[in-house]
Amino acid sequence: MALVKLNRLDESRSAARRLMEAFPTYTLTLQRQINPWLEKVFAERYVAALGVPE
Repeated sequence: MALVKLNRLDESRSAARRLMEAFPTYTLTLQRQINPWLEKVFAERYVAALGVPE
C-alpha cells in the first residue's frame, strides 16, 4: 500500500507477485473483508497497481 501511495507502481506489482507466491489464495475480495477501503479513489489505484485476482 505504501508503494502505491508513493507512486512506485512497478515495485508494488513486484510485491504483489511475492504476496501471491506466498499466499496463492489471496484475492481482492479477501482484502476487502480484512481491511475495507474508505477512500474509493485510492482503492481503485491500489487494486490496479496490485494486479491480483478479484
